[in-house]
Amino acid sequence: MPTATNPKSSYSRIVFLALAALAYWLLNAANHDLWGPDETRYTQVARELLGRGNWLLLTLHGEPYDEKPPLPFWILAAMLSLKGGAISELLLRLPSILAGLATLLLTYDIGRKRYNAMTGWLAAVMLATTPVFIDNAALVRLDMPLAAWTTLSIWAWMTRAKDERLGALRIALFWIGILGGFFTKGPIILLFVAPVMAWECLAAKSWRPMRAIGIFWGLATLAIAAVIWFIGQARSAGINFVFNQIHDQTVQRFNEGAHAAPFYYYIEHFYIFAPWVLILIPLCRELWRSRKVLPREGVALLDWTLIPLIIFSIAHGKRQVYLLPLAPGVALLAAWYAAPFVERGLHWRRASQALTALAAVMGSAFLLLLIAIHIRPSLIFNAGMHFHAVHILIFAAVAAGLLALAAQLRKSDGELLKSIHALALFVAACVICEGLVFQPGANHSHTPRYFSQQLETILKSRGENKLGGVKDAGIAEYHVYGNYKVMELGRDAMTAPLRKDLPNVLVVREDERKKFDDLLAQAGYAQFERGEVDGDGLIIYARPALAKTP
Repeated sequence: MPTATNPKSSYSRIVFLALAALAYWLLNAANHDLWGPDETRYTQVARELLGRGNWLLLTLHGEPYDEKPPLPFWILAAMLSLKGGAISELLLRLPSILAGLATLLLTYDIGRKRYNAMTGWLAAVMLATTPVFIDNAALVRLDMPLAAWTTLSIWAWMTRAKDERLGALRIALFWIGILGGFFTKGPIILLFVAPVMAWECLAAKSWRPMRAIGIFWGLATLAIAAVIWFIGQARSAGINFVFNQIHDQTVQRFNEGAHAAPFYYYIEHFYIFAPWVLILIPLCRELWRSRKVLPREGVALLDWTLIPLIIFSIAHGKRQVYLLPLAPGVALLAAWYAAPFVERGLHWRRASQALTALAAVMGSAFLLLLIAIHIRPSLIFNAGMHFHAVHILIFAAVAAGLLALAAQLRKSDGELLKSIHALALFVAACVICEGLVFQPGANHSHTPRYFSQQLETILKSRGENKLGGVKDAGIAEYHVYGNYKVMELGRDAMTAPLRKDLPNVLVVREDERKKFDDLLAQAGYAQFERGEVDGDGLIIYARPALAKTP
């Protein structure tokens, strides 16, 4: 077992854990297409950077895009350029995978240096098997890079020795994390990092640690970099675009952001940190009992998680993935509480027995499902799944592994460390099934590739390279794999009489076609074909082929 006196064991284990996570993420990244609004939209924004001279102004379908800073799109554009602009799911997801790997290793090192080797190891195991963390690494999204930048800055702060004079490298890494987070998702990075620093300064009754990190020069550098970016945007899109961006993506986003939910939303959805969030229940009880004299070593972790959680709960818009930068803090908090019990050799037989039963039931259920699929293959096709032999083999291996785990646990004496490892293996088995069996099996139903190719074929047959997407039918989620231009047509563009410069091919969502049927018929459009992406029906309208787009 890794302990403070046995670091070699801890190092070998963390290397194995990191390689296992990396292998899973790489396999998962390559086995299905881009899905959903975020992956496709971010890819489209990055693709439009290629061939343009101005990389400070982002665009989406040719229109200025103000929702995110440019850094992640520069990285994604670089990934696209490696294949001449062609989409490679693995390359596009690789930056987020590397960010996840960095977050995992930094979390381990915070636990090891701030506390001890056992805390670092447990934190790494818990983080690597936390659903919100493992599921978001192999995605073209910005949340994992933000988590990595956040963890880098907190690592630079928390792993310094007490009263250590901060060197230039540590200060540089701290501000690289702040700058990287700012240019990934904006000033939200400060919400995650500032509470950790502020508590230590308050506890020391001195702002000297803040000054030691170069707070003045760091914030000045951040401000200068932001001004350069804003000026670059203003020269292309106008100063009002910049002012609106600053207001809309800060104040308005906090007060009126999308994905509205009640203030208790995150409490209801704290299961995204399961199963390790269960450890926080006795921890919260212990902290409440000692609330007058809170343990100093745990307060920094509480500040990392609790203060941002409160502020996110007040904000209007809420999504589970917004809490991803808190995942390392939650893992460290749970590990910090569990480590003393593990090192004392605590036995938790009831938990071990429950896990034994759960692994046996799940493994048996998987085997029964395999038998059912073998007898009636139509079951998976009726569910929109397309399994290949390799998926069946993986599924069978996971089922056998769960049954073997149950058999091993049955012989166990309930030692806490073994139970934690067994629970991590159980979660990993479920994750492997989801990411290496069900996701690629469902790719045919979710991918926009086939619809994009359908549209591309129609446009090529007409000698055209542009279409119009009416309202939501123009989003990148439907068109990212197409080699054509999309004109997004909002409600204002679809009023009688229709503009004469509209493309000859239009796409309308099936649930909105009745609103526009008469209008399109008057303008000479007729229903041409139908397509589908992720359950959304899409109707393709076209004017006579001789009517070329101006």
